[in-house]
Amino acid sequence: MKNLAVCGIVLALAALAPSLQPGSFSEAAWGLGTLLLLAFVGQRAVERIGLPSITGWRGAGCAAGAGGLELGVPRANQTLLGLRTVALLWLAFQVGLGGLPRWSPPRFYLLLAGGTLLTQGVLTLVLMLSGDFHLHQALVLGALASLWGPVVLTCLTDSDRLRGVAIKGTAISLVSVVSTLVLLCAGDESGARVYRFASMLLLSGVAGAVSAELMWRLGILAHRRPAILGMIGLFSAAAVLLQPLELYAVPFGSCAGLVVARRQGEGRLISRLFESARPFSAMIFFVLAAASVGAHGDLLPLEKGLPQFVLIQLLILIALRGVVPALWFAHHFDSEDARRIGWLLIPKGVLLFELMYGPGLRLHGLVDETLGRFLHQLVVADLLVYAIGFPAAAALLQWLLPARKQTEATAD
Repeated sequence: MKNLAVCGIVLALAALAPSLQPGSFSEAAWGLGTLLLLAFVGQRAVERIGLPSITGWRGAGCAAGAGGLELGVPRANQTLLGLRTVALLWLAFQVGLGGLPRWSPPRFYLLLAGGTLLTQGVLTLVLMLSGDFHLHQALVLGALASLWGPVVLTCLTDSDRLRGVAIKGTAISLVSVVSTLVLLCAGDESGARVYRFASMLLLSGVAGAVSAELMWRLGILAHRRPAILGMIGLFSAAAVLLQPLELYAVPFGSCAGLVVARRQGEGRLISRLFESARPFSAMIFFVLAAASVGAHGDLLPLEKGLPQFVLIQLLILIALRGVVPALWFAHHFDSEDARRIGWLLIPKGVLLFELMYGPGLRLHGLVDETLGRFLHQLVVADLLVYAIGFPAAAALLQWLLPARKQTEATAD
């Protein structure tokens, strides 16, 4: 009901505005209120049939945004873009707050790195054999197919262990993407842009970590009210500065969360304090993200090889992120839900979305024009498959494979 009340307030403010000039604050308020209201309705609708909220948020954004009725198009309004960035920073911060396990066996990292490289290698080979892509295009697409989705994961589970796995996998996959681009463009005229892209990714994480460390040392995060105001101020300032500095929200927010998670220790004051804000920030980001993509000119005609690529990528990720992790957790941990835990690691899409539509140096500027058009459509496909389809599949799987403890309680 709180989300519905916020939607009503935003729409009321928009209705009282004198005009709806393109790019104005009143237009932003009207678009945001409309999208949030539809997202709330979509959330309620999917929850009634047992699906996660993210499916309703994404569906509402796709229906009302650039690829649908165009009731709200964030990329045409700087205010909505700023809100989308703030919401993504907040979600990435929540990912980092899950922290990282203090120690993992070397073979665990080898499994993550091996799965990432195997995904890239298999997809590259298949794309080359299909004849639709050149070698450099196949290598880039293979690397992007290995990206992880820690932000989507926060909407599917509260498991800190899974968040830690997703963060490590994200770091490894980003190294794979950057290394691929550097190797392909080392002697090319676009080499300088690639090196700047790699350095900005690294600087984004460093900036987030340093910002959180400074706030902790200043005592801002030691008490409830200063912590809330401090984090709101930090993310608002970051949303404004990311664009001119060409930084990225996911590394910034995640590294800030990791620093705070390490500093807060066992008390977990910050985690408990900000947990309640996660659902609303998730709704804002996912509905605005879905509304940002899918303009009719970007979607049609479909680029050659896109359906085949999405299907092959899907099958490989099911095998390497669904089956293998489930077997790993079942063998190494006495987990009640080890049979289903790996499937929650399959979704991705948000990181690719930021690299294509975020405030930093955008990925389509580093590749040729044909591949750039393909990546625009791939973002839409990723949002549909990995942020709508797989959350629904994960909910169905959890219903079919209930936790052992719940099953025993039911039997008693």
